[in-house]
Order: sequence, then structure tokens, then C-alpha cells
Amino acid sequence: MKKLCCILVAVFMVALCAGALADSTTLNAEPFDWGEAITGITVTFDEAPAEITDVKIEATITYMDYSVWANVTETIEREPEECILEGNTLTIKLPYAALDSKCTAYGNATEIYTITVNGKQITDLTMVDPAIDAFLEEDNGTCHYRLFVPETDAEKVPMVVWLHGAGEQGADNRAQISANLVTNWATPESQAHFGGACYIMAPQAQGPHNVEAEMQAILEVIAKYPNIDTDRIYVGGCSMGGGGTMNMINTYPDFFAAAFPICPAGTITDEAAAKFAENGMPVYLIHSIDDGTVNISASTSTWEQLTAAGATVFATLFDHVDTIGVPAEIDGMLGHWSWTYVHRNFDCKGDDEDGQQFHAGEFVDTGVTSNQLYNGEPFDYGKLNEGYSWNDQSTWTTYDGEPFDAEKLTTEEVPYEYHCYSTTPEELGFETFFDWLAAQHK
Repeated sequence: MKKLCCILVAVFMVALCAGALADSTTLNAEPFDWGEAITGITVTFDEAPAEITDVKIEATITYMDYSVWANVTETIEREPEECILEGNTLTIKLPYAALDSKCTAYGNATEIYTITVNGKQITDLTMVDPAIDAFLEEDNGTCHYRLFVPETDAEKVPMVVWLHGAGEQGADNRAQISANLVTNWATPESQAHFGGACYIMAPQAQGPHNVEAEMQAILEVIAKYPNIDTDRIYVGGCSMGGGGTMNMINTYPDFFAAAFPICPAGTITDEAAAKFAENGMPVYLIHSIDDGTVNISASTSTWEQLTAAGATVFATLFDHVDTIGVPAEIDGMLGHWSWTYVHRNFDCKGDDEDGQQFHAGEFVDTGVTSNQLYNGEPFDYGKLNEGYSWNDQSTWTTYDGEPFDAEKLTTEEVPYEYHCYSTTPEELGFETFFDWLAAQHK
């Protein structure tokens, strides 16, 4: 008993000496056009400290240094911009900048951050991002995804399916909505364009989008939430996700009410184009003319293809993409970022970025494409076969059943010219892109 009392006294004295112990600490994150950043820290003490004498915030991170175009690992210190103590809560505001990897909300942020207040280290960190946390985390075993479920009594509610680009692939079930402003679709302002409520579903792939697995997840969501209006399900995505969008509507041409491929790394089949001409499903293409990652011809050729098929197709083109605050070193890459205009619900008017960069009217896209030929005919990778001979331990290659002859492989430069008309939502009778999308029905 005496020993136990001594232990209790010792514990009490430690707590008394420590004073103002932290009860909970959160890293506060926000999503932006360029990714998710930690913009502040909230420390809640079990006892209010008399004053804050010092705050030290360190993190050991690996980040992209755009000045040298290489990954760098270092321990950085983030200087607070402002510290506000109200009662037992300390609010720390942190400075941040676009694409500054030193402020990125890494998935392991709670492990790599060290926070010291009044000389004492704080542990048990959590990271909170209300915009991200508004999306449920779901996984059916073959497809994991995020889902925003609106609070509504409406009997019929539309749903947008968003397919991410290659940079957001993985298994964290976060990057597909945190790497750019996908969360903006769930804000009250954006939801108002859809009658006040719209489901937002964002699958995450670990490679090219598996549209069959993603469709199965879509059907499960519809079954779970019966107020989803199956006549108003829309699909869109950027870059690899733009290609995924095309693959999705190629595979399921009658399922969606509209599709909006953005800088799409893919193509639409002639069979699907004919189907769209029959069922009336519109395709809305968005692309920046100076895209250096996915050439503008991916959209202009699709516009011509769908137009020739008699399908409904629209396009909005931009001369460049402006995202305020990004490092000057990557300005040349921003042509690929046309999805930022979509997430911000472009109207192509005024002095903001999409208004300034909108390319109005007819656009003629000219260039040269390289085609591989084998023996004067288009090269078909499906006819190429390679093997290994155990007898003489040599490799062999055949093409169309005959020994492959590298000298028969040539390149043909073929000029092209595509015509595309770039429109505004207003020309289609709507104030913004979201307004146009919300009005589409099967």
C-alpha cells in the first residue's frame, strides 16, 4: 500500500511539473488546385497555459525541389504565421504556397511532424481536412472509392463519377480527391447547380482504370442509395481519367446521361460514336491548346469523329491554364491542367483565369503524326511474337508467323488537320459548365 501511494504521488508530481499537457492536437489540412496542404495546427490543452513562450514545428519530408527537378529529403522547420491562445486552445496558422512540398499534407504527416510547445513535445497527432472528410471511404474488395452523399430529402438526385489521372493512382483512397479540387463539387455553391444535391463518386485505380470493376462499384452505390437518379449519372475525368472516361462510355454506351473527358489520353470507338448518335448522349470535351502531355489532337480528332457520326459533341478549349501562385518553373507544364477550370465550374467569361484563357470559336489543329509500318503496311503489335529456344539458348522474334526483319520496319510521317469549334456554356443556354451538366438527362 505504501509503495502504491508513492507511485501515485510520483505520477501526480510529474503531471504537476509538466503542467498544461496537450489533450489533443490536429494538423489542419485544405485541398487546393495543386494538392492538399497543412495550413494550421490546433492544440487543445487539458489545462490552459498562462502563456505561450515558444512553438517549434518540424517535419522530416521527401519532396520535389523544382529548382533542381529532383527529390530531396530533409528536416524542415515551419515558422508559424500566427499563434492564438484562447482558453485551453492554441490555434497555429502556418504559411503555405502552391506546390510547396514542404507544406504538403502527406499521408504519414502525423508520423513525420514533431511539435513542441513551451519546451514540451506533443504526441498523438491527428490530421483533419473537412473537405476530404466529407467523402466516405468505401471499398468493395475490387474497387476502392470515395463517395460524397448529400443530405437531402429529394427523391431523385444526380451523381457525378470522377476518374482521376495517373498522378493520383494508388491505394490510399485519398489522392484521387486531394491532389486537385475534386472536393469543390461537394461545396454548397457547387451543389446548388444540381438542384441542391448531387452524389460525387471517385474511384481510385492502381493503374489504368478498370472500368468493369468501377462499374460494379457504381451499381452497388446505386443499389445502396435508391434516390440516385439513374437517368442523370455523369462521368468525367482528366488525362488518364479522360481516357478512362472514353473507355467507360465505349464499354457502357447506354448507361450515362453525359460524359466530359478532359485532356483525354484515349479514344472513342466508331461503334460507340454511332451509338451516341442513336441514343443522343452528349460528350463535352475540355482541353488546353498548349497541353504538352496529351496533345490537343486527342480532343480535336474526337470532335471531328463524333460530329461526322452525327453524335452530340461540344468542346471548350483554352489557350493556356493559369493557376495563381504556382512556381514559375512549372508554368510550361500547366497546359495539361485544364481540369482546374472544370473543378472551378468554368463560364469562360470575365477577368478570371478561364475567362482570360478561353479560346473562342473555330480552331484548326494541324500537325504531323508518326505511323509505324512493317513491309509497307501499318504495324500491328498483335502480330509480334517473341520466344526463347532452350536448344541453342537463343531468342527469336516473329511477325505474323514469319521471322521478324527489322529492316522492314519504317516510320511514315502523316500530316493531319482537325477542325473543332470551341464554345462557352452560355452559347449552349447555360451560365456555367455545372449548369449544363445538371440539365442532361437520358
